[in-house]
Parts: sequence; structure tokens; C-alpha cells
Amino acid sequence: MEKSIQLPNLEEDVEEVEVSQWFVKKGDHIEIGDPLIEILVDKAIIEIESEYNGRIIELKVEEGEIISVNREIASIEIEE
Repeated sequence: MEKSIQLPNLEEDVEEVEVSQWFVKKGDHIEIGDPLIEILVDKAIIEIESEYNGRIIELKVEEGEIISVNREIASIEIEE
């Protein structure tokens, strides 16, 4: 089953973040807790971890891009 991964709300006053670095690429197998992406928020660096086991189908944002919270950042084929 395909699942959308969205950038979570991090803090009440944060509406946009910068994508610093991806730790995965299309086709990679990931497990719950694996780091997916690093983002910059108010000069702080935050790693977002996977909530699923599966395979990355597509990365929907690029490094250096400014994105809003709750935006779809990737899609994953979930392993049951």
C-alpha cells in the first residue's frame, strides 16, 4: 500500500522550514525510526524519522527548498 509522508507540525509558530539534507533516496528500504530528512528551523537542525517500514517510492521536495509544514515530502510503499 502506498502512503504519503508529510512534514509534521513542529512548533506552533513555525510555518516554513528549509530542507537541509535527505538521508534516503528513491528505492531505499527504511524502517521505523530511520532518519529520513534533515530540516532547518530557526537556525536549529531537526531530523525527521520514519513512522513506517517500507520502500521509498518518490522524494517530493529537494535539498535547499523552503517548504510549508504539513506538505507531502515523500511517498513510501508500506510493508505490512
